[in-house]
Amino acid sequence: VLAMFGSMGIMFVSLALGMLLLILGVIPLPMALAACAAHERLGAAFRFGEWWCLLRRNAWDYFIAWVVIGGLAMVLMTALSLAYYTLVLICLVPFLGAIAGFYILLVYGSLFGQVYHDSQQMVSSDEVSLTV
Repeated sequence: VLAMFGSMGIMFVSLALGMLLLILGVIPLPMALAACAAHERLGAAFRFGEWWCLLRRNAWDYFIAWVVIGGLAMVLMTALSLAYYTLVLICLVPFLGAIAGFYILLVYGSLFGQVYHDSQQMVSSDEVSLTV
């Protein structure tokens, strides 16, 4: 019994640690992907100091973009869950989910690309004002 509870405890601690690491990895991912796309080089995603400065400079817009994407994902999940209750729409759930998921990914890319661009504009305008 003690081994069973011990192993369950280890499992729950591992799940909590894994979830924490997932969140810490997912939060900066869009900014790294935007840097990769903007510079057209994979190595740009690993220049942490460069895009971390941009993320800190425009953190509020970055947070708003995450809220919008999270809201769209929740709306999609709710709509798909409700579609499971109908006999006709349950057949269309995979297709509707794929189309809506693709649309959310387009919005995701557009929002975070705009945030990255705005962040670059803010940093470059600050650099210009410091030199003048």
